[in-house]
Amino acid sequence: MTRRRAVILSLLFGALPSLLQAQAHSPVACGLDGWNGRFVPGGFVEASGWAVDEVARKPVTRMEVLLDGSIRGDVNVRGWRPDVGRAFGEPAFDWSAWRATVSLARVAPGRHTAEVFAYSRAGERILCARDSFEVRPFFSPPVATASVWATLLWRSIVFLLWLTLAGWGILRIAARWIPLAIAPAAGLALFAVGIELGSLAGARPLGAAAATSLISLIFLALSIRRRPLRLRKPPASAVGLLFVGITFLSLAALPIASHGPGAVLSANTDAAWECSIADSIARFGWNVPQDVQGFLQIVPSRWRHNHVRGGSPYLLALLSQLYGCRAHEVHAVLGLALGCSILLAVGALAGRVLRPPGSLLLLPPALVALNSVPLVNLYGQHLALLAAVVLYLLFLFCLAVLTRSGTFHALVPIALAIAAEWTLYPEAMALWVVTALVAIGSAAFLRTRASRVVVGLALACLLAAAVNPLGLTRSVQFTLAQRRAKALASAAARLAFGDMTYFPPLTVVAGIEPLSLDAAESPGKLAGLAEKAAILLLLSTAAAGALRSSRRTRLALLLILSPVAVTLAANRWLDFPYGASKAVAHAVPVWGLAFGLLAAAACRLRPAARGLAVLGLLFVLVLSLRASILVADRAARAVPGYDAAYASLPSLMSKVGRDAVVVVDEPAPWRYTWIACLAGENRVLPLKLDEPLPSEAGTRVYRLLDLRVPTEAVRADRAVAAGPFFVLIPAESLAQRSPAQRR
Repeated sequence: MTRRRAVILSLLFGALPSLLQAQAHSPVACGLDGWNGRFVPGGFVEASGWAVDEVARKPVTRMEVLLDGSIRGDVNVRGWRPDVGRAFGEPAFDWSAWRATVSLARVAPGRHTAEVFAYSRAGERILCARDSFEVRPFFSPPVATASVWATLLWRSIVFLLWLTLAGWGILRIAARWIPLAIAPAAGLALFAVGIELGSLAGARPLGAAAATSLISLIFLALSIRRRPLRLRKPPASAVGLLFVGITFLSLAALPIASHGPGAVLSANTDAAWECSIADSIARFGWNVPQDVQGFLQIVPSRWRHNHVRGGSPYLLALLSQLYGCRAHEVHAVLGLALGCSILLAVGALAGRVLRPPGSLLLLPPALVALNSVPLVNLYGQHLALLAAVVLYLLFLFCLAVLTRSGTFHALVPIALAIAAEWTLYPEAMALWVVTALVAIGSAAFLRTRASRVVVGLALACLLAAAVNPLGLTRSVQFTLAQRRAKALASAAARLAFGDMTYFPPLTVVAGIEPLSLDAAESPGKLAGLAEKAAILLLLSTAAAGALRSSRRTRLALLLILSPVAVTLAANRWLDFPYGASKAVAHAVPVWGLAFGLLAAAACRLRPAARGLAVLGLLFVLVLSLRASILVADRAARAVPGYDAAYASLPSLMSKVGRDAVVVVDEPAPWRYTWIACLAGENRVLPLKLDEPLPSEAGTRVYRLLDLRVPTEAVRADRAVAAGPFFVLIPAESLAQRSPAQRR
């Protein structure tokens, strides 16, 4: 046995029960930490371990998990395992962890087999882990996917209509032009600022949004009195844009609906924290009662103490009040509405600023709709980032009007967008600054005085500070705190920060390769050849379109693309992949605009060149569709951190009162966080055998038992509260037992 294998075996034997499948001839070495989960119909199975490609000297980038020979689960790769790197003497192996999940939805009781495979960089498939387990009979409520999908759809459309109506009045009275497709973005900005101002007056989000909507409706009525509406047949491009938006909503909601009502995809803790803040605001307003000791008090307190942006919790609280439900039930609704708002804003930009001919107006929003990046951010819980992209497109639209015309008609929408960005996502303000500088520099080429652009932006910033001083103050405090954060002080720390540890290639921005939050997958040989062909056709189409376009159009496209290009380059220079992932989200809409317009121009060339341009466009669209299908399929197969059984926790906790403390034996941090979120008003503690239970005078401590986990029988008279999935028992009996018995 080689010294390296001896070190690895020693590491695994001393630390974790594991399985080593690496053989002398195999390029892949991998290990298994163990299996756990809820082995009942509707439950889940989890496994974790590590896998490396010893030939390529890198972690693997592709793995599969099968149940009874069929792909039923998902594997996240590129997790932190420095012990593996030390054992092999290879720093690149520090990111070699994997975590597999298998959903047991619609799985019959009985014996089943789960297998985990790793792929080498050369494409060889290696078995990493195999195990069989018994699925016990247990009550599993049926998932009405069609009903859940319909609920997501109508709630998203209602919210979009409200955003459109609220934003339309402001745009019509302040800017004199009425791009209805950009109105949802203006409505989003209006709600963000209104909720922030309402917090100063103690008004909850629904009341603040209603007040700002009323103001906007008054503006709309005044504008109609001055310039009456003319009913006319909508152009085909507008109908087509609406069709693209509805299609995106319908298809993007399917993977979410397949997990049942209230599902929040992904297994990180961001959504649970945000939903805790939103539930607290929706239920108690801005002051939490003193007898609330759970996440509804703890998380908002820490949030305000650290000056964290309002972000998506404000919008989730608004939707929670609007639909009378918990915040996690409208999490997907907000994401879908924001994704559709991005498409509508791209259509508005294409129609008003770049002006493609006829039906080709639909090319830019279609390219964005088929891109995998918005879907990954939707399924990956990045709602605040989606909101930031919507606001950036509003800012870009109004900035283009200001730069081209030199008039101040766009001043109010620009100020509103800036003020809302301070509240929703101030981390992206660096991109806004670069965009503003580019606009100032381009004014001379567009025959506009740069001084007017500077004055307009300065007035917009002053107006934004006047309407949202709290958002400005909080964003400045949060930014200063981040500058002092140790997590961003070194290149190694920046690499490990957040949920992105690699730099997405530009092919991800173009849509021909799917975005992944864990690691970039190596495509197969056929897919790799198709991607290379698409890149060549893409470049030829763009070059042909640039030659056919006017000088003014080429300059406009260059100005639209340059800010995101500079931001991506800066993040690459700083070794900050997490920042690059945020820039990619902003880059996709402007890329869709640029390539859509260039392809439209190329289609007006001679027949041979036109055929090449059409072929390149079709290649990009087909590969983008393939990438999005891969992302949606992965989202449908994955096991979310949120468990549908947690919906029964609020009613269970209500039986023991707010002052009760609940102890939970749940090692997965994302599941523990969701339990604490749904328990809400009660303090939830993790079970630790080496720490005493809370001993404050009068404190009642209970143990939360999951009935889906095989445990010792619990007598009915010991349970103080019971539900279909969980029971609460007094923790005193637990404290009196030995550690072996307590397990």
